[in-house]
Amino acid sequence: MLTVAGLVIGTGLALGAAQAAKSLLYGLKPRDPLTLVTAIVTLSAVAALASFLPAIALRNSILSKLALRIGSCAAGYSNSFNLRAIWLMRSP
Repeated sequence: MLTVAGLVIGTGLALGAAQAAKSLLYGLKPRDPLTLVTAIVTLSAVAALASFLPAIALRNSILSKLALRIGSCAAGYSNSFNLRAIWLMRSP
């Protein structure tokens, strides 16, 4: 949601700044659609990676802790483990 808001506000500001800098742009249109689309797609991809990479790392960390706990339960060290948690944390 923040990414979309930032892209909308940033695109509006970029269009305004390009119009203001029109005299400084040599050989470029101030509202070049290819440049705007490329910037929006690139920033969206970076925002998605910045969100997904920590989430994947956390998921892997949780799964590794569950695996260790399952091993200790199987060895008889703890009988307080909830098997429903294994079912809920499984990969689709």
